Amino acid sequence: MARMTQLKQFYDDLNQHEGRDAEDTALRTRRREAMARNPRVELYLAKLAELFRAVRAIPGAYTDDAEIAALLNEQEAEHDGHGAALYFLVVAHLRLPHLSEERREALQHLQAALVPNLGLLRRSQAEEVARAHLNEAAQPELTPLLLTLPVEAGRTALDWARAHIDAGLEIGRLLAQRDLARSAGTTDRTEIVRLRAEIVRVFNRFREALRDEEELGGTAHAGDTQLVFGPLDQILAR
Repeated sequence: MARMTQLKQFYDDLNQHEGRDAEDTALRTRRREAMARNPRVELYLAKLAELFRAVRAIPGAYTDDAEIAALLNEQEAEHDGHGAALYFLVVAHLRLPHLSEERREALQHLQAALVPNLGLLRRSQAEEVARAHLNEAAQPELTPLLLTLPVEAGRTALDWARAHIDAGLEIGRLLAQRDLARSAGTTDRTEIVRLRAEIVRVFNRFREALRDEEELGGTAHAGDTQLVFGPLDQILAR
């Protein structure tokens, strides 16, 4: 069963034009073009906007403890994985022979600022959030050095640092959301369940409308349905 946060993630993704990189932006452009070929798309998008506005007005609507726990686990993996990768990357560079003293001091400063030891990655979530805010403030000063450390896929250590920091900040947001959801525990969730069912129904009709246009010789091109709804299927498969 699709969680409300998953449905919201897909809806937001439909309305996001800029991608993570040129390839992702090009894919989003193709998706917008596919939706533009269907004359009824604007009706579905307008209805979805109305439904998500109604959801947003209900405290704690997007989460329950089980859902937040799953999202926290995902962010913990991002936070700890990128943090450990940064730590070992700097350690590897510090072990290089013939390293200038200036470079060594800069790398040691970087390590002390971001991930001085792996034990920090095993602290409480509240401590990780506090550290993420400190790292967020320190990152502009560290950016020039991070950009000199290449990693995989043409990226640099700055990408890893941002992923580490962003995950820590997201943990903080999720903890706050969990507190809100718990404080709103008396909220009648009947309306939330109804809205979720209606959102799923509209998404299903949206998908069927695209498929009809595609299969019955309408304005859609072959593959438009998968192009638009493939990301939702990927989200639900996680």
